[in-house]
This record gives sequence, C-alpha cells and structure tokens, in this order.
Amino acid sequence: MNFDKEWDFKAWDLIKKWSNEYKIYQLAKKISTKNNKFDWLNLNNLDFTGCRDYEIDLVGEDYFERFSEKVEYDKANSLNDLFEQMEKQIPYIAYDNANIYDEDLEFQSFEKMKYLIDNHLEYFETFEPEKTSTHNVLRAAEQYIIEDFLYEFHNEFKKEFTKELEKELSLEEEKDLGIEM
Repeated sequence: MNFDKEWDFKAWDLIKKWSNEYKIYQLAKKISTKNNKFDWLNLNNLDFTGCRDYEIDLVGEDYFERFSEKVEYDKANSLNDLFEQMEKQIPYIAYDNANIYDEDLEFQSFEKMKYLIDNHLEYFETFEPEKTSTHNVLRAAEQYIIEDFLYEFHNEFKKEFTKELEKELSLEEEKDLGIEM
C-alpha cells in the first residue's frame, strides 16, 4: 500500500485511536499472556526489571512512538517500507530500554538467566568468563528479552494495524462511492 494524503489522514486517525484506546498496552498484554516465553514478565506485576518504574508495555509504547514519528515525518514510501524500517529499529529500541544499573538488572536475575539459556544459548559461544561481568550477562539477557518481545509485538502490530487501516480505507472508499453498508 503506497502512501498518499488519504492514507496519511487515515493512518493518523488510526494512530490517535490506538493511543486513546490503549491498544498498545492491550497488544503487549496479549503477547505476554499468549506466549509462554513471556508469561513470567507478568504485566499485572507492573515492573519486571525492579527499582525502575518500568513495564514491558512501555517498550511497545516506545515502538509505537517511533512508528508515529515515521508516519508524521513521511519517513517511508509505503506501509511495507514503514514496517521494514520499524523491524530494523527493534535492536535499537531493545538497547535503549534495557537497564544499565546493577540493582535493576539483578531483579529477577534467575528468570533472566534462564531465558537467556533457554532461548539464546548462542550468547555463550563467545562468552569469556574472565572478561564478562554478571552485569554484562544480565544486560544481554534483558536486551534479548526485550528484542524477542518486540519482534513478536512488531508482527502482531503490523497485522492488526494493517487490517484496521485497510478496513478504514475501504469504508472511506465505499462512502465516497455512495455505497451504504
């Protein structure tokens, strides 16, 4: 789907609607509850990373803000281009959202280490114990968790947002043609 003025208006309307209806939180919660990999993050717990007032759905909000900025500043030529750009942003969003303080990283450290071992054993292939601190391992674990979550979030967001946008555009087209539903 290529961008044009009508698309821009509908995309903005949809972005506002998603924001007003807290759809990003709902989508994050849906992903964390449907996927056993993320159920321990428990969005009802409100903060999986400890002292920092931080929720996993805020990672989704960060993704959504960057998506909105790309729409606002016409940073893409088509919807597919926009989603390709967003997929490339995921490692940066994960890096920006992972904790940097020891006390925050240590919160749920067992679960983070278990996740790293269960899902990203390749991390340990280049692991050098004498050069790697617990801090670095926990930060890597957190980044992997956030990144994996964001890839699932991205795929689900892409599917739902595209479906809703196409529906809005077809309703507008029917309205312009004078077709009543």
